Amino acid sequence: MYKRKATRDSYLLKLDLKEAYDTINWDFVQQMLEGIGAPSWIMERIMVCVKTPRFSIMLNGVPCGFFGGYKGLRQGDPMYLLFALCMDYLDKILCFMFSNVSGLEVNKNKSEMYFAGMNEQEIQRVTDVSGFTKEALRFKYLGVPISTMKLKATDCHALIERMVHRIKVWSSSHLSFVARCQLINSVLMSIHVYWGQIFVLPKSVTQEVNYVYRCFLWTGTYNNIKDGAIAWQDVCKSKKVGGLRFRDIETWNIAAINKLAWHISQGKENLWVKWVNCIYTKGDNWSSYMTPSSASWAWKYICKAKQTVSLTLLSDQWLHNNTFSIKQQYSSLGAQSNLGQVQCQCIQMVLEWLGIRWGRRNLLHQLCRWVKDRYNGTSFKSQLAFAAIANTVYMIWRNMNLDYWEHIVNTIGNTVKDIKHTTKHMVLQTLRKKVRSSEKTWLENL
Repeated sequence: MYKRKATRDSYLLKLDLKEAYDTINWDFVQQMLEGIGAPSWIMERIMVCVKTPRFSIMLNGVPCGFFGGYKGLRQGDPMYLLFALCMDYLDKILCFMFSNVSGLEVNKNKSEMYFAGMNEQEIQRVTDVSGFTKEALRFKYLGVPISTMKLKATDCHALIERMVHRIKVWSSSHLSFVARCQLINSVLMSIHVYWGQIFVLPKSVTQEVNYVYRCFLWTGTYNNIKDGAIAWQDVCKSKKVGGLRFRDIETWNIAAINKLAWHISQGKENLWVKWVNCIYTKGDNWSSYMTPSSASWAWKYICKAKQTVSLTLLSDQWLHNNTFSIKQQYSSLGAQSNLGQVQCQCIQMVLEWLGIRWGRRNLLHQLCRWVKDRYNGTSFKSQLAFAAIANTVYMIWRNMNLDYWEHIVNTIGNTVKDIKHTTKHMVLQTLRKKVRSSEKTWLENL
């Protein structure tokens, strides 16, 4: 929205805090713990850890006594999570109020503002009052690019570079195959996790990441073009079926992004969810929400990931669960992905057979609602569409049972052929006398 001509007046603040960890007020930390309802005995022990450190100064190599502090948290210590709790308070109040209560002060020299829909006179007035500088997107925040434009492969170059840098260090050692497997699982894939929870990465980036993994696994380098001994999709399978249990990063990426969709469904009390409700959802039913064409690329990706998972799992119950686990959803997607792909392709091919344009990859009940309320065809064609959808669901269910009990796997082409034949036969046998001859002829010629 920050590069569109027609948008309402708005601005984005990027704040930098002066010596944030060193200046936070201990009384403010205690008030935050009380505010979240922490048990008194836990709060007392935490505050003992916060308030009891002692410091000493080295003079000529000799420590000269000890003295206590009166504010601040040690960066890198497990207690740093207290700082994140205090930052959550900043979302709810004005900056100057936050500074007075917490002891933290905004660094105006490093803080920036980004404007949309405002004229130069208004922008100048805001910058004069705030003391912040005006900048233009794009910028990096916590190592990831922030931009209104669609994420490109060049924007993710830093992700690949971090992995390559690690491999260059390891390549000097003669690592065994088992050691390389462990490093991929524990180090390289953890680098991807950070990016994967924020963005749906471009397919070219995921392919390059997989290429780096493959090269390091089989050769110990990052750029060897030699083919692996086993296909990568087989390597990513569980150990029970002969794989090495590597993470399929495309599937995991979708599962991780859907935590954002789950936050929206649960109405989580954070600034981003409030912004989404104000700009996009506006109180609409999140399960059946349709993405507007004017939405940003990031919002479209989140909605697409939500629809993909709901279609794959054949349900949107995961949006209403009290808890969300990326690991559990990743496992569910891995188990259901083949079924979801078969269902999606069957529905698409049947709709093309009927001449119905349905561009959304969505739930069956939403497709039925669309046929009922918005489809422009005749009543006869609507009933035919319902019959075809019902047959599609039945055939997929039948194929699942054949696969499970009799180990017979039907191809998608044969499944769609059976759906067409059954639908035509069923409808022709139950035609009403009032059906037009042209519609009957159209059905017979399908």
